[in-house]
Amino acid sequence: MDASPTEPSAYAPFRTEDLRVGTGLLAVNGSVVKVNYTLWLFNGLDGQVRVYDSVELRTIPNTRDWGSDMVSLKSACGVGTQLLVSAAGDDTAADSLHVYEMVDREPNEVAAQLAMDGPITALWPSADASSATAVVRNLQTGQYDAYNITIACNQ
Repeated sequence: MDASPTEPSAYAPFRTEDLRVGTGLLAVNGSVVKVNYTLWLFNGLDGQVRVYDSVELRTIPNTRDWGSDMVSLKSACGVGTQLLVSAAGDDTAADSLHVYEMVDREPNEVAAQLAMDGPITALWPSADASSATAVVRNLQTGQYDAYNITIACNQ
């Protein structure tokens, strides 16, 4: 018996079967196919925001004004998941929160910024990701304030 590997077959049977016929556009060569996927966002030490979609890790352009705090929330608004992002800055200036949705792996700002009374020192999601807690050092009083932040549609 020969234990050496064999050459691949010139013929391999292939078939397709629609388990459920979709209603969208037909996927053709060169088109981008959108399916359910998970995006991972990373804030690098170099100030660059990166996105990983299980295929590639790439830098998101025009995010230099993003701060180091970000959290995703689930809601009934828009695409169903929003990204809260602090503004870039230091601990001597008031901060703000920006709301984005990731559309085709690109951030799209979907709400007016929320001004805070000082720098955001922590931003955490709730256990069910329906709200976030922002801890802010109030520049007027020097004390820390905690805010419960939720997403409200069409406000």
